[in-house]
Amino acid sequence: MKHRVAHAKTRRLPFRVYITTDSGKAVSSKSFATRDEADRWAITESYRLENPRNSDVTERARTMTFRDVVDEYLKDDDPAGGANLRKQHRNQAQWWADQFDVTPLTEIAKDDIKQALKHYMEGTCTRYCSRTGKQISHTRTRRPSSRNRLLAAIRRIYTYCVDRDWIDCPPRATIAHQIRNLAENNQRKRGLSQDEVSALLQEARTSDWDRFYLFLLGLATTGARKMEWLGMSWDRIDLEERTALVPASLTKNRLEKKLCLVEPVIEELKRVRTDAERFGSSLVFPSPIKSSQPIDPRKYWNKARASIGYDGNMEEDNYLRLHDLRHTVGSYLAANGYSAFQIRDYLGHKHLASTARYVHGDDEAKRDIADTLFGALK
Repeated sequence: MKHRVAHAKTRRLPFRVYITTDSGKAVSSKSFATRDEADRWAITESYRLENPRNSDVTERARTMTFRDVVDEYLKDDDPAGGANLRKQHRNQAQWWADQFDVTPLTEIAKDDIKQALKHYMEGTCTRYCSRTGKQISHTRTRRPSSRNRLLAAIRRIYTYCVDRDWIDCPPRATIAHQIRNLAENNQRKRGLSQDEVSALLQEARTSDWDRFYLFLLGLATTGARKMEWLGMSWDRIDLEERTALVPASLTKNRLEKKLCLVEPVIEELKRVRTDAERFGSSLVFPSPIKSSQPIDPRKYWNKARASIGYDGNMEEDNYLRLHDLRHTVGSYLAANGYSAFQIRDYLGHKHLASTARYVHGDDEAKRDIADTLFGALK
C-alpha cells in the first residue's frame, strides 16, 4: 500500500490522505487538520489494509476467544471437526491455541499468524522423553515443510469456523488461507542400494531389540510408512493370505490399505509371535513400558544407520531417515520396469504426483539406456 497527502478544498481540514494500491487504485481516504495527523492515520490505515483482521466474524462468535474456538473444534466429531484428528494434528491445533489463547477471534490479524510462524521457524523444539518423563528443549533449524504443516493446521481451524457460520466468507478466503506456503525441497537424491539395505538388515539381526529385524524387513519390502507398520496389531495380519491390513486411522490419506507380506516377513512374524499374541489384538511392536503403545525405535535405528555410514546431520548427504526405506522401495520398483500406476498402488498413494517424489533415477541405469539406444550414433 502507498499513500499521498494532497491539499483539501476545505480550510478546516486542509490535508487529504489517499491510500492506494501499488497499481494506483484508491482504496481509502480521509481529511485532517494537520499534516502530522494525516501521516499517522496513513501509517495505521495502511497496516490495517495490509493485515486485515477477521472483519467477517459473525455476531455469534464475537465473544469467543481463539482458545474457545480450538476447544470446540477438537471436541467436534463431525467430519469437519477435529475430534478424529491424529495426535500430531491435534497437537498442532493446541499449539495455535497457546499462541493466541484469550485473544478474541475478531482481533487476530494475518500479520499475527505470520509472526507466529516466523517465531516458530526461529525458536526451539520441545519433545517428551519417555525414559526420564521430562520435556527436553533444543535449538534446531526447522524446515519449510514443518512450517507449512503448522499453517495447514490453522487453516483447518478457520475452515471449521466457516462451516459453523462463525466467519462469513468463502472457506478459502480466510486470513489463514491468504498466507502462502514456503517452497519445499522434499526430494531425496537417491534411495539406498540393495547392498546397503542388506547391511542394515544384518545389523538389525544383532540388535538388542529382538523385533528390530522384523521391523526393518517389513519397511524395506512393503514400502509402508513408519507408523503404518509400527502400529500394526496381530489381529490385522493374515498369515495365510500374507497380508496386513492398515486401518484408515494410521494412513496419511485416511484410506484403508493392505500390505502384501513376503515369505521372509511371514517367517519372522511366526518366529517372534508369542502364545499370548497368537489370537490377540495386541501390537506387533509394543513398548516395554506401556504395551498398548508402540515402541520408540529411534535408538536402535540410529545405531543401525551409523553402521553403514549414514549417521550425519539432517542437512548432510549421509543423513538417513526411516522414511527413506519407502523411497527405496519406490525406486527399486521403477528400476525393475513397474509402471507409475503399479507403484502408486503398491505404496498406497492417492495421486501419481505423490508417487513421482518416491521414484529416484539410477545414473548407471541411465548410462545403460544411453549406450544401448544411442551408442551407435555418430
